[in-house]
Amino acid sequence: MSIVVTIDTHGLTAENYEQAQAEMGLVDTLPAGCSAHIAGPTPDGAGWRVTSVWEDEAALMAFAGGILRPTFERLGFPSPAGRPIPTSVYRFQL
Repeated sequence: MSIVVTIDTHGLTAENYEQAQAEMGLVDTLPAGCSAHIAGPTPDGAGWRVTSVWEDEAALMAFAGGILRPTFERLGFPSPAGRPIPTSVYRFQL
């Protein structure tokens, strides 16, 4: 079952986001299992919001634990993957 996940990472800037994307090799491409990705500042301007569509929770968790978290830790950025509960998760089936 596909899922849509929205995660707010307070303290993350546009520059941090772009640096992380480049570090992960995700400039102009999506990670395995991700079919859509939208990112921009949080409504309060205090961080960065990412909304993405994943083929299933396993694909999301593989990316978050195996690529995203290690990259954010290496770069010293606040880590959305370290939070146990995303801002929102929606499950759907096409």
